[in-house]
Amino acid sequence: MPFSFYAMRGLSTKAPCLLMPAFGPGQGWIYVDDLYLMYMTRTGAANGTLGGHAYAPNVNWQGSMFNGFAILNNEVDAPRYAYFDGTYAVFGNVPAWPADLRVKVLRPYKNFLVGLDVTVGGARDKRRVRWSASADPATLPTSWDITDATKDAGDVSLAEGTDGLLDCLPLGNGNIV
Repeated sequence: MPFSFYAMRGLSTKAPCLLMPAFGPGQGWIYVDDLYLMYMTRTGAANGTLGGHAYAPNVNWQGSMFNGFAILNNEVDAPRYAYFDGTYAVFGNVPAWPADLRVKVLRPYKNFLVGLDVTVGGARDKRRVRWSASADPATLPTSWDITDATKDAGDVSLAEGTDGLLDCLPLGNGNIV
């Protein structure tokens, strides 16, 4: 059965900013527009709606699956996660995310979440890479603190070149930026 996002629950007629399959084959879709984060089942029912949250309009969203969680990010708001509890999608803020940190792209690599094009406290570095502390299987990272020597979170600015970082994806044992 095809999805009908616009007819559901009086949603706006805006096109989705992000539409991604989530939580395994055939289980559903994550839908994001300027007003809603929601999980859509194959039958078109909306579960786990986070309506009414004021997201920045007209921004690029991206999403990835990490340890069974959907990770949802744009460069203006703090990133969100979603997981499926068997009946509903549960949405929340990525744990331990620093209040003054924003990244243009947030992707998984092994047991880490990796952010590119980093802004901290309003200062943007288009060539900076920042990664979380490693996460245990089926969990999210519990730290982004790059000053804590007991954690393996970190960051680096890639000096060569002048263009901003666009994306990264794993290839074998490497993370291609």
